[in-house]
Amino acid sequence: MKKLKRMLIEKLQIRKLRERFLLVLIILSIPPIFLVGIIAYNISANSIKENYTNYYHEQLKTFNDRIDYVFNSIIKMNRYILSNSELQNQLTSIGLDENEQVAAFQLQTIISNYIVEREYIDSVCLVDNQYRAICNGKSDNLGVYEGDDKALVVQQSEWFERAVSARGREVFFTYNVLNPNDDHSISTVKWLLDPRDMEFEEMGFLIININKSLFQQNKAVENEQDFMVTNEIDDEKDIVYSSDDKMEQIFRENDDMSDVTKVIEEDGFIQSQFQNKTTGWNFVHIIPEDALLKELHSIRNITLVIASIISVIAIMLSIMLSKTITNPLEKLKVMMIRWSKGEFGFTEKFKNDEVGQIGETFKKMAIDNKELMENVKQHEVKEREAELRVLQAHINPHFLYNTLDSIYWMAVMNQQSEIEKMSVALSESFKITLSKGKTEIPILEEIKHIDHYMTIQNIRYNNRFEYITEIDPNINEILILKLMLQPIVENSIYHGLEKKIGPGKIIIKGRQYNEMIEFVIADNGVGMKDKKATNQGYGLNNIKERLELYYGRSSSFKMKSMIGKGTVVKISYNPNAKGVYINESDYNR
Repeated sequence: MKKLKRMLIEKLQIRKLRERFLLVLIILSIPPIFLVGIIAYNISANSIKENYTNYYHEQLKTFNDRIDYVFNSIIKMNRYILSNSELQNQLTSIGLDENEQVAAFQLQTIISNYIVEREYIDSVCLVDNQYRAICNGKSDNLGVYEGDDKALVVQQSEWFERAVSARGREVFFTYNVLNPNDDHSISTVKWLLDPRDMEFEEMGFLIININKSLFQQNKAVENEQDFMVTNEIDDEKDIVYSSDDKMEQIFRENDDMSDVTKVIEEDGFIQSQFQNKTTGWNFVHIIPEDALLKELHSIRNITLVIASIISVIAIMLSIMLSKTITNPLEKLKVMMIRWSKGEFGFTEKFKNDEVGQIGETFKKMAIDNKELMENVKQHEVKEREAELRVLQAHINPHFLYNTLDSIYWMAVMNQQSEIEKMSVALSESFKITLSKGKTEIPILEEIKHIDHYMTIQNIRYNNRFEYITEIDPNINEILILKLMLQPIVENSIYHGLEKKIGPGKIIIKGRQYNEMIEFVIADNGVGMKDKKATNQGYGLNNIKERLELYYGRSSSFKMKSMIGKGTVVKISYNPNAKGVYINESDYNR
């Protein structure tokens, strides 16, 4: 069995490099073309759907604002009617039958003054406690409830109970409460409570019937698109308005809205919704996915044709080019084997094409590789040196000293003690910084440099900073790289103590253990959230590089910072160890 399997694998294996190369070219060119087309189609489809959702959501929002404008106008009219003192008297004292004409006139006046969109109002009915009504816009008063027992029938109705429970708030119904068989209108009912009475006694009802043509004015609905208004509040699920009978049937056949959404999506429709805050009703826009992606389908078909043509061309070119590529590759392979065995001189000739350029480049690379690496290393060393020395090269020490000396004597003459201290500290700091061009100075000198620096900073910040040094006297004369500790102290002030409210403290400890010199610089500042900021300019990263550059990898630089508590920096080095720079002459190479 194993022998048969091995024979089958050997038989199916492509032995020639050209054939393998051809197969790889086909695999790498044809499937990606179709894959890119599929991905581009899906991305475009999803983008169109997303744009549709966003666009029609905004359209529905605009439509909702217009509907709310009408609803709010109706709500305001309800309140104007309730606030009319004459209507209040007729509802509570006289009754509507006693002066029906006056009440009807007043009702018509309020409707004319306060209803902006009167075209959508079918009728307005005002009902008193004896269930006597006057209506504007219809003549049959309480409609299906008219009769000798109309009070009992009205009180037993569902809409009556909901209106009473609302305690004076407007209640919107998905049907005409006075004529449920009327499919062309909906109603809003307000239970009128007497605002003059502390007990808020009931005065009657105000019923406004709104024509559903209000929902037909949705400009977002175009050809092949549907629009619905649904009610899904308090376990009540009903259709207020629908522009399509098929969608209305789907809605009525499914109890759960998630089932409705699932059926709509399975039938190839996409929907967008917006909820009206006044009524709680949902405005639903529905469009067939095919209609939405109609143009994209045409682009997809054209893309498939183009991809097929490109695939055929790719196969033909792969066949033509495979041989011209595989021969130089085989030659390059032989060269690489020889190079791996230590040979550097090659006499092979290549054509002036891409593979030939690779071959010629490889020949040159093999010859120059070692020398190039050495040149790069030397260049890097010189570049780092230039960075470290650039500041000192532009300072004229005599000019600085003379200037600072003049400032000092001017301060003395004018009895400016703070300026006097600052000029002296700055002058001494410059002397230590320059130190006659020396790279290393005694630790004592570096500490003095920090002393002068802290003198200047305390003058600037009104003695906010407490500065403490705990240096082992035995290490005072041991050499240290110049400007190794002072930038750390400067970092502590600008990134820690300067941002802290109140006084701050910096402690410097130095000691020797075995052959290593160790310094710990700690502050109680605000801490650093972004440590990368300290690497800008002459930052901590520069100190790390200098440590390793001069004292080798045995040196170390560690930093720990906690927000609100402070920062601790610890450096250690072996003064007898040397890194890339062995002596002073290395600077001038």
